[in-house]
Amino acid sequence: MISELFQQLMKMWKIVLPIKPQERLEIAIRSGLEEIDLEQRLLSSAKEGITLSEKRLGDYTLSPLKTGGNANSGFDDYWSKIGETGNTPYLIYLDAPVGFALLYKGLPNALVGVNCPDKNTVMIRQLQGVISYFINDNHAYKKTSARGLMPLDWQKLMVDCTVNLAKTAQFERIGIEGYIHNRWKNLSSFTSSKAKEKYDGTAERLGFTLKNDQNWYKQL
Repeated sequence: MISELFQQLMKMWKIVLPIKPQERLEIAIRSGLEEIDLEQRLLSSAKEGITLSEKRLGDYTLSPLKTGGNANSGFDDYWSKIGETGNTPYLIYLDAPVGFALLYKGLPNALVGVNCPDKNTVMIRQLQGVISYFINDNHAYKKTSARGLMPLDWQKLMVDCTVNLAKTAQFERIGIEGYIHNRWKNLSSFTSSKAKEKYDGTAERLGFTLKNDQNWYKQL
C-alpha cells in the first residue's frame, strides 16, 4: 500500500514548491517504488491457474531507471556502467528520461519508460520485456529468456505499478502511447502490427480510452 505520509508529502510539494511535473515524477520513482505493495500486485497479475509461492514472490523487486546526463532517451545510467565492466549482459535503452524495471533474482526482466507530456499526465512511452545476452563457449552472443515473466501478465503488472506511482505524485491521469507514435515500429523485428498489439492492444485490454491524439488514457 502506498504510504499516506509519502502521498501527503508529494501533495505538499505540488502545491507549495515550484517543482516541475517531470521532477515530481522522478521523485516518485526514486522514492516511491518501495511504497508499492509489489507482492499484492504480483498476485493480482499472475496468469490464470498460476500460484506464486512465497519464495518466488520474494524474488521480485522494482528498481528505478534513468538515462545518463538527463537525456530524453538513451541507455540507463546504472546498468550501462555495470555493463561496461563485463559483469552483466544488460544494456537497457530507455525511450523516456526515467522509468523503472521489474527485477527477478536481481536482474531486469521488464521495464517501463515514462515522461510527462503535460502537468496532469504520466505517459507510458515504453513497455517491454528485457532480454539479456551472454557470450557462450564459442565467444558468440546468445540470448536468454526473461524467466520471471513467464507466470505473469507482466504488462498489467507494470501498468498497475505505474498507476501507483502516478497517484503518489498527484497526477490526474495516465496514458499509454499509441503504436503510431512508436519510433521503432518500422524495424524488421518490430513491425507496426507487433507495435499495435503490444501497445494499443494492452491499453485497450486494460481499460484505457483512445483519444484524438492516438494515445490511450485513463483518469486516476
